[in-house]
Amino acid sequence: GLLAAGLVMGRARDVSRPRFVLLGIGVSWTFAAGIGVFMTTADVRDVQTAMMWLAGSLHAATWPLLIVALCWALPATLILLLTARAADVALLGNQAATGLGVRLSHLAWLRVIAPVLLTAASVSCVGSIGFVGLIAPHMARFLLRGGQVALLCGSALIGALLVLVTDTIGRLAFAPLQIPAGIVIALVGCPFFIVLLWRRRDAL
Repeated sequence: GLLAAGLVMGRARDVSRPRFVLLGIGVSWTFAAGIGVFMTTADVRDVQTAMMWLAGSLHAATWPLLIVALCWALPATLILLLTARAADVALLGNQAATGLGVRLSHLAWLRVIAPVLLTAASVSCVGSIGFVGLIAPHMARFLLRGGQVALLCGSALIGALLVLVTDTIGRLAFAPLQIPAGIVIALVGCPFFIVLLWRRRDAL
């Protein structure tokens, strides 16, 4: 995760420009090609395991793996919480935030690196469950009022509940067949995302 983020941030130099997004897409495709090479050359049993991980599933998560993930996730969480007040001030605009003593360039780098660490720690345990990052923050903003601290805590709690609920549905709804949580949450999240875009169609 840090390698991919470093490649993108090193080339983009500014995390707020469209160049950053486009470079991110390019790096993502490059690593996706590497995964494709592995999938076509590896042993069938390894490919099956990789497919479950790519779909997003809790079946391979273990307590030792969780402890390793926590070692990376806790510092990232602290970074987000400690910079939450500065992030609230930054919402006032660049000039006002600078006048109030916020170092926007440092804040932007920290607020990119911390989510990268959190995402990498989560993906290492359960694979890619992408819609959690799209749904949970919007649900937290809809349900909660307050600053960044409230939204961060709410997003974390809602995201965890979404993963647990979708994993339970995937395990029980089609038993003995088990559907990965990533597939279930994609089926739920795609309509939610379309409705969200429709409601904000005038702002896009």
